Amino acid sequence: MMNSILKVVRGFVRLRGGTDGSLIGNLANRLLVDANLNFDDVSGGIIIADIIHQRIHEGISYVSGQSAIYGNSEEREFCITAPDTTTRVHMRLTFRFGGRYLIELFENPTLVEGSALGILNRDRNSSNTATTTIKNVTSITSDGDSLISEYGGSTGSSAARANQENIEIILKQNEQYLIRITSNDPSNRIVWQLNWYEVV
Repeated sequence: MMNSILKVVRGFVRLRGGTDGSLIGNLANRLLVDANLNFDDVSGGIIIADIIHQRIHEGISYVSGQSAIYGNSEEREFCITAPDTTTRVHMRLTFRFGGRYLIELFENPTLVEGSALGILNRDRNSSNTATTTIKNVTSITSDGDSLISEYGGSTGSSAARANQENIEIILKQNEQYLIRITSNDPSNRIVWQLNWYEVV
């Protein structure tokens, strides 16, 4: 291969003396230069979006959440159901607390679902809807298999910033998940948010 220099020419990648959109190397990995890549006008660097941001642009990223004040020993339970398809649900669960807390995540519970919670597509121009459901729980016969149990928290003016948990998981096909949040302080504001994207 010739000793080539990559240049950005009117939004395209060009090899010196050569071709747009060319296969330009065989280094540690082969690099395919795509004439549709976006470049920064100042530095000439390739503009790259992280995978989650890209999923938003594709219209397959969703969010659901709530905020409420809970009393000491008060619980909040809800159920996540993954679709019975080849679609894979990549989910991040984020929780913020004003005081002490316990978070529990169970797989394959036996329960009765209640009303559905609101789900938003993070691309407000997209008409896509989630195949994952988030619902309230009216009764529980069995918690199922315990996956995660996190206890923590503190009180004080900085507690809401410090008391945060992030859980990431790829949901199993056609499976239910029970999330239980327990407040271990009075007047404990709890904010939870589920962010996920769905890919085939």
